[in-house]
Amino acid sequence: MDSTHKGELDIPDLPPAARRIDLLPLLKNDTLISIGQLCDAGCTATFTKDRVTISFQGRTILVGTRDGPNKLWYLHKNTADHQANNGVKIPSFLPSSTKPADVVAFHHAALGSPVVSTLVKAIDKNYLPGFPGLTTKSIRRHPPHSEATVLGHQDQIRKHKQSTRDAPAPPITAATGTDPPGNAPDVSPNVDQDFFPASDTPNDKCHFC
Repeated sequence: MDSTHKGELDIPDLPPAARRIDLLPLLKNDTLISIGQLCDAGCTATFTKDRVTISFQGRTILVGTRDGPNKLWYLHKNTADHQANNGVKIPSFLPSSTKPADVVAFHHAALGSPVVSTLVKAIDKNYLPGFPGLTTKSIRRHPPHSEATVLGHQDQIRKHKQSTRDAPAPPITAATGTDPPGNAPDVSPNVDQDFFPASDTPNDKCHFC
């Protein structure tokens, strides 16, 4: 694999030398952390059979567990994130390194991207027992921000229902030659005919006036 870009990890608690990274486009599934680079920057790495801890200046920055078929250690950003991961059950069809927010987002999309309040009510009524990791606690901690939810629940008001313009006055046909001076002209008795002329062809079913 060849590196194409340089970057920096979004972990401000680590020293600058430990945050330098190389971007490998072919490495798409996971991110590999260099333990040697962390230790060279002044961090301390402690490994046990199923746990790893990365600390800097006496403060724990990264923690991880050893799981999965490849027996690698998976690091989490901090202790709080690690505890949150332990509280969310990862479905068997998702990688063990899947983040809790991604688990909630996956279930939310699979259910049609409903409103969060509707999803919480369904869980409280025990309508969704077959969705591991989807609980009211995980939803409130990691609320899904889905564009499909917004697009599917837009309320639009029909236009031209409360116009501020005056309605145009209907045209009238005035009689000529018989009106006395100063009086209003008479309205033609054929006003309806002027507005709704007869159709050239018979329309048994017509939806237009």
